[in-house]
Amino acid sequence: MIDGWPERDRIQGQIDACRRKRKFNSEREADDAAYTARMEGRSLGIYKCNWCGGWHLTSRTDPG
Repeated sequence: MIDGWPERDRIQGQIDACRRKRKFNSEREADDAAYTARMEGRSLGIYKCNWCGGWHLTSRTDPG
């Protein structure tokens, strides 16, 4: 395997995931959406995206 490819693939996967998700422009908007989801029985958290600078929802307990 060529050095650097696994890291490149991991980063590309994160960018692709970002593009598939809804982007919220503020933490408040994302938190409101997560709250609505919780009222509907879905447990979602929020996190600030390193790629787009916006906020996304996640079902992971540790989005790190």
